[in-house]
Amino acid sequence: MDIKIDKLVSHKPSLLAILVFFSVIVDAIAYNLGEDMNWDLQNYHFYNGYAFLHGTLIKDSLGTVQSYLDPILNSFYYLLIVHLPPVMVTIVIASIQSASIAMIFMMARQLIPYENYKLKILVPFAIAVAAIFGPVFWSEIGTTMGDTLLAVPIISAIYLLVFNGGIDERVNGYRKYLIYAGLLIGFSAGLKFTNLVYAVGVFASMAFTLLLNKGVQRRTIIGDLFIFFLATTVMFIVTYLPVGYTLFRHFGNPIFPYYNNIFKSEYFVKVGFHDMRWFPRTIIQYLDMPFRFMVNQKYPFGMEISFRIYFFAFIEILIPLYAVKVALEIVRGYKQNWSHIFLVLFFAFSFIVWEVFFSYYRYIAALELLSPLVFVIILIELIKPNDFRVGMAGLFVILCSMSSFPHGGWGRVRFSSQYFGVTSRQFHSFRNSLIVVGYTPIGFIIPYLPLSDKIIEVPATYDFENDLDSYHFTEPYLKKYFISPLDSWKGSIYFLTRYNKDFNIAKLNGKKLNPYNLKIHYNKCQEIITNSFPVAICPANKISNVARRGE
Repeated sequence: MDIKIDKLVSHKPSLLAILVFFSVIVDAIAYNLGEDMNWDLQNYHFYNGYAFLHGTLIKDSLGTVQSYLDPILNSFYYLLIVHLPPVMVTIVIASIQSASIAMIFMMARQLIPYENYKLKILVPFAIAVAAIFGPVFWSEIGTTMGDTLLAVPIISAIYLLVFNGGIDERVNGYRKYLIYAGLLIGFSAGLKFTNLVYAVGVFASMAFTLLLNKGVQRRTIIGDLFIFFLATTVMFIVTYLPVGYTLFRHFGNPIFPYYNNIFKSEYFVKVGFHDMRWFPRTIIQYLDMPFRFMVNQKYPFGMEISFRIYFFAFIEILIPLYAVKVALEIVRGYKQNWSHIFLVLFFAFSFIVWEVFFSYYRYIAALELLSPLVFVIILIELIKPNDFRVGMAGLFVILCSMSSFPHGGWGRVRFSSQYFGVTSRQFHSFRNSLIVVGYTPIGFIIPYLPLSDKIIEVPATYDFENDLDSYHFTEPYLKKYFISPLDSWKGSIYFLTRYNKDFNIAKLNGKKLNPYNLKIHYNKCQEIITNSFPVAICPANKISNVARRGE
């Protein structure tokens, strides 16, 4: 508890050894799992990064709600993929992700009481391994999904706040760690908006913890919260500004097409975009969600892949008991472990905010990482801890995490020399062309096309299960970003789609082009083999309405 960041930094070999140790473990798992080939990577992760860095994010249009999503984060993935072999892309991402596991280990060493030195190694290691075995972390190791990568600054912020942010004791200079924590969370939220959940969670848990602590003056509390809020807000704006300004200038909505019920861009229906597949429908369903995590859930609950985790349910059971214990002890004037209280409150507030706004399991990756630690902390607060009980808690945690297997995956392939198995040279003959996209996910091909090409796609419509709203781009968007480029194009036109021998997939996707007088020559398609699926590029030409009536 009395170990501080500054002291840790002064012992660089031991801290570095812990980081390297867990990096080796996570990297080995990543190598064994194979090369990431998830649906979102094929659809927009690689493409959005390319489009943002090459200035085509607005010029071209794939017409999907993901077309403008997280381009700065995806730029990082794009640069890795084009400059490193696939195995190194995987290792670099996994190495960064492993930093969260190292910090979980360090927090477990310092927040849990031990008398036996061996337990001070074994129990934190068990908690760290349990975090690795979490369904989101395990499935995202070495991938571009982003949730666990961006959990690193979130976990880092929690680490700083717990040990140096004035939560347990207020030492000189503690407010600089409030600033660091705010910057880290603002950065993570600026790269991926779903991480705003943690900004709210930290602010609320800091406020409640400091208010409960009668030794902290109210003026000091207001100052601390303002400093954290200001640091978070400034970094969020700075991080997102390049994207937000671009989208606002072109579409009148800085987070286009989301929350268009507020910004009312003419290019998308004026509704708030929510994927209602994941939301509970009743109060009971909100309350029992953690218990449903204990079953090997499959789509459409939680997320698209099957998963199971026990710790959320255990925590929901124990939190009321812990709250009663803390309340009674505060009334009686007993000394509290404010770091424990802060961490538990952060977990609870963040989970509640997540349920209200998202309820999509991937978006609580940071809470999943913290869940084994939070469970053990609450457990030892409720019992009289000794080495035997702490050791049993560590054993229980590792057994629970191991019994949750197997988890589903997002899609992997064997490592190859080229990430997608294609090169720009294969597409050189298609320069100065209009490419009409006719399949999803196929965005990973576009960065290999000549930069002189123009990319368009018929805008998508989304109808989610049990949702009365239909989300779609409007007629002005269709005219500006699809019909106008198609009508004005004077050069070669090609249809980009998935290849199969009888072309039934290509023809099915080509039907949506019928209203736009575009004829596709399927007998002249060129097949291109990739590491995911074969692609077809078919020549096409515009035909007059008279010619179409004569067909």
